[in-house]
Order: sequence, then structure tokens, then C-alpha cells
Amino acid sequence: MKKFQRFLNLAAMFFFFLQAHGQFTIKYNFHPHDPDSCIVSFVDTVKNEVIRSFTLVEYSPYWNLAFPETGDKERRKSKTFKISSNDFVGDAFLNFVNYSNQSFYPAYCHKEPKAAHTYSTIIISNNKQFVIIPHYLSIYSDNCLYSYKAVLHIYNSKGELFRTIESHDLDITDVAITDDGNHLAHAFGVHLDNEGVDWTNTGYRIIDIENDMILHTQLVEFTNSYYDLSIGSFGNLISAFYSDQSDFKKYVTHTFCFENNNKYTYAFHKDIINKLITISDSGFIFGQMDRNDLNKTMVRFNEVFIIDKIE
Repeated sequence: MKKFQRFLNLAAMFFFFLQAHGQFTIKYNFHPHDPDSCIVSFVDTVKNEVIRSFTLVEYSPYWNLAFPETGDKERRKSKTFKISSNDFVGDAFLNFVNYSNQSFYPAYCHKEPKAAHTYSTIIISNNKQFVIIPHYLSIYSDNCLYSYKAVLHIYNSKGELFRTIESHDLDITDVAITDDGNHLAHAFGVHLDNEGVDWTNTGYRIIDIENDMILHTQLVEFTNSYYDLSIGSFGNLISAFYSDQSDFKKYVTHTFCFENNNKYTYAFHKDIINKLITISDSGFIFGQMDRNDLNKTMVRFNEVFIIDKIE
């Protein structure tokens, strides 16, 4: 009877583990110099077997473009192709964000495409139930960024592609996804020239993946400091962080809680942000001395934050 009871206890523990973490998980084997050897795997943790795997760039629409490749082909994290204006009118470059015909494009930048540069990255949700694989392609003139395209492939832990998001009006940089896979955020803003003097519009965007709609777009102008906008997910919350342009010693934080449709805003001193452990549904949790301190303190959303509805 005791053995049977222990069996029931173990079965119950296993059931609750699967509820919390899922039967399936995502693993990633990184290779520093060859994206073709970077492997994304989707694992059935009950059967202890890989149900699907592919390389980081296997489904990139840009990795094997039919143009001459330049640069080091042995040790590479990206590829660069030689192109011309005649190439640029082809199907490979449809629906790009074209900077060269926009008002902010610097006058000193040439308006003839010369090279195409592509690479891919990976973002796995904190609970390893979703993965985003962004594939990027940047077109350059002699001196400047000419045009841009990105496509995000989003997979669940079974290896099923359930959403594809493409850049149409904005570039896509830092990306995060909530643990439930319902919401995604990405920063935007890239420098147009080699010196980083002139930039595109900068800010971030929140996307409702489940309903395929843009929830919020926030422009952030960096007038008094360098661009340091970052995006992070904390469970089913998403936060954006960037330097306060009126007080460089502070970080502005925007945190989005989709369950109650609230946006929480507060500017923390950078010394405080460096102690951040996590963000919960109730507020920001800090270590008292540093982020590894077991003694914690919380700054609650309903105490000091500005609260707005997401729109």
C-alpha cells in the first residue's frame, strides 16, 4: 500500500511538472563560426527524443541568395553578397523598408545598392515553450544602409511554425516573447551610416500574436545619449528600458501587463536597475545589495508607477 501511495505521489509530481513546464522543450546548440552548424531542437521530455531539428539558417529566405558571395567563407556568422541596381529590382527584394527614398536619409549617402548582408539570431522564451528565429537582410550603398528586410519565424515547443512576422514599415532589432506566446515586442532603430551619426526612427512596438495585430508603437528619441533601448520578457509581462533623455542617470521603464491591459511607467536610477532580479505581476523585484542578493525588496506597480491603458 505504501509503495502504491509513493507511486501516486510521484505520478502527481510528474503531472504537475508537465503542467508547469510542458512535455516538450526547446534546445539550442551554438557554433561560434558556422550558422549551418547551429542546431535548434524540439524535444519530447517524456520520450526523451528529438521530434524535430533544423539549423539556424535552414529556413532563412536570404542565406542562399543567387548573388556572388564576398568575404571570409570559412569563419563567418553572416554572409555578404555583391549586388547591383539591376539585381535590386528582382523578386528577392520585394516589400523592403527602403530608407533611400525617405526624408531623413542623409544627403551624403549614395543611392545605389552595392552589397547585401544577412544573418540570423534566436530568442527562446524563458519557459522554453516558444522560439523566435529572426532572419535579417540589410542592403548597403557605398557608405550607408540603403534598405532593409526582416522576417521572424515563431515556433512552439513541438517545432510547429505558428506565426510569421515580416518588417514592412520599420526595422526589427531587439525581440522578446511572453511565456504564453501571445505577445511579442521588438525594438526598432538602426544607424544609417558607418559612424552611427544618422539614425532611422527609434522606439519599440508591441504585437498581439494571437490576434495578429499591433497593440502599441512607441517612438523614443535619443537626443542627449546613445541608443540603448532594450526589450525583455518576464513571464507574460514585457518591459522596455532606455536612458531618460532628461536625466541620463535614470532608466525609463515601460512594463506591459496584458491581463489587465495596463502599461506601467517609471524612471529608476541606473544603480537601482542594476540590482533588478525580475518583474512580477505586482512590481519590480530587486536585490538589496545586488541582483544576486537573497534579501529582496519590491517596488509595486500600484505605489509609484504611472498607470495607463495599453493603446
